[in-house]
Amino acid sequence: MLGERDYMRRMQEPEKTAASGSMCLFLLIAVNVVIWMLGGSLADRLVLAPGAVHRMELWRFLTAAFTHVDFWHLFFNMFGLWMFGSLSAPVLGWKNFLNLYLVSGVAGNVLWYVFNHHLPAVLLGASGAVVGVIMATAMMMPDIRVLLLFFPVPVKLKTMAVVYIILEVLQQGLNVHSNVAYLAHIGGFLAGFLFMELFLRQEIVWSPLDLLFGKGRRQSPRMREFRNPRGRGWSVSSGERSFNNGPIPSEEIDRILDKLSRTGVNSLSEEEMETLRKAREQMKSPK
Repeated sequence: MLGERDYMRRMQEPEKTAASGSMCLFLLIAVNVVIWMLGGSLADRLVLAPGAVHRMELWRFLTAAFTHVDFWHLFFNMFGLWMFGSLSAPVLGWKNFLNLYLVSGVAGNVLWYVFNHHLPAVLLGASGAVVGVIMATAMMMPDIRVLLLFFPVPVKLKTMAVVYIILEVLQQGLNVHSNVAYLAHIGGFLAGFLFMELFLRQEIVWSPLDLLFGKGRRQSPRMREFRNPRGRGWSVSSGERSFNNGPIPSEEIDRILDKLSRTGVNSLSEEEMETLRKAREQMKSPK
């Protein structure tokens, strides 16, 4: 009985992680939308302004990551957050994904402030947080191919991440006085990278450091199945089997549960989902 309860618990926990991560993603988008809709004096109290920081209104380093200039600023940030967060949030769960968003947003805002604290400027936008999510997703699922709005050619996520940060650095150097906060983007990128390296190393399949130390610096067993993506980026294990008759071996249940814990419920094939359903029925049925 204890063994059966353990199986049931292990079946449910990854599903809860995926559900909580997805819920966190949609709540973050909702908060950004609501704050933009309210706008006005509320937004004025949330944006990052050097003068306000001098008055010790330090919460603005965080709240600025939930404010936007106009509809299109909001739309493109939320589209990017949904596009990449829908891949990584179900794997990370709500706590890790929320911390990733907040840490990346704050880091981007801090980096911008360091170089602009003497200017009568204002910073707002979730771009730093979104870039951090993109970086983390690329480190987890580097070979997934994405199709961008303004670049209709499929590219690997790790390639997009590297090219993006190079362009951001170049843009910052060429457009020092631009209204675009390239420094916030760079800060979010670095924060997403460090967050994964320091707190979620078990999720890393690829890292920008691999460009320096060579491929295969590390191979995480938790995300290995994303190396050969199919469809939306999920792959089917070559070791799956179908059990139509008789009890399902515990080794097969362990294999599927291990895959579920690593890559989320969306990674399971129809055969594997059916195997789990049969296993549940077997556990519930009287002996």
